Amino acid sequence: MSLLSNSLSSLDFSRNSLKGSLPSELFSLTKLTSIDLSQNNLSGGIPTIGKVTNLVVLNLSDNQLSSTLPPDIGSVTSPIGLNLANNEVIGSIPS
Repeated sequence: MSLLSNSLSSLDFSRNSLKGSLPSELFSLTKLTSIDLSQNNLSGGIPTIGKVTNLVVLNLSDNQLSSTLPPDIGSVTSPIGLNLANNEVIGSIPS
């Protein structure tokens, strides 16, 4: 995992029929600027954003996520393109 955390900047596993919950380890990849896991069958909550403070795009649309947004999503350092359409996410965007 340390090799990935030092080099991976974009992750796109959209449209892959992935099932299960979002792994919290995903949000420890410090160089990530773009995460696209849209159009899968992911369920459960959204883990804390953690160390991914340079995130510019987070697309989790068209899954089965059901939770509130993690409070630390407001800690990303740049404006974020956030797409959570067609999920059951509730609440407001933390500042």
